[in-house]
Amino acid sequence: MKSIRKKELAGEKKARMGTGGGPCTQATFETPEVDLLIESVDIELPNTLGSDTSALANGAGDQLYVMSADGMLVPDETSSGEHDTIEKQQDVVPSKFTKKKVKSKEVNEEILLRLHRVEVLKKNDQELHELIMEEQRLKIDIAKNQLVFQKRMQVLEEVFLNRLV
Repeated sequence: MKSIRKKELAGEKKARMGTGGGPCTQATFETPEVDLLIESVDIELPNTLGSDTSALANGAGDQLYVMSADGMLVPDETSSGEHDTIEKQQDVVPSKFTKKKVKSKEVNEEILLRLHRVEVLKKNDQELHELIMEEQRLKIDIAKNQLVFQKRMQVLEEVFLNRLV
């Protein structure tokens, strides 16, 4: 029943993500019987280490536990209590990652290429800025010329109307 409810919730989430986070287009299935059962069922695996029990296992100065080969927590009797901190251990499985040796010449070439790219971008930005400023100056000149033209037209209309009168 829990898996059925998980499937329903996953379907709702998928539908929500499909709409960009908006309201879900498909109808949600309400099954009160399943909801009641899920709330009342508490699944607990005794004597196992989990994310919610790890704090208890490493508790505040209490007894330390060790996980046995069968996955059970067993009190650690070998610890004297003096060194209760977890030490860094090596990986059990060796990694397949090998360090790649990079020659300094290649690094210097890459640095020079990046610097050249940055200089080109700066030059392009400066040129774009100058063009935008020139465009704004031209817009200001056009607006001034339109204002002068409108004033001249008003004067001419007044002169023309005064002659007719």
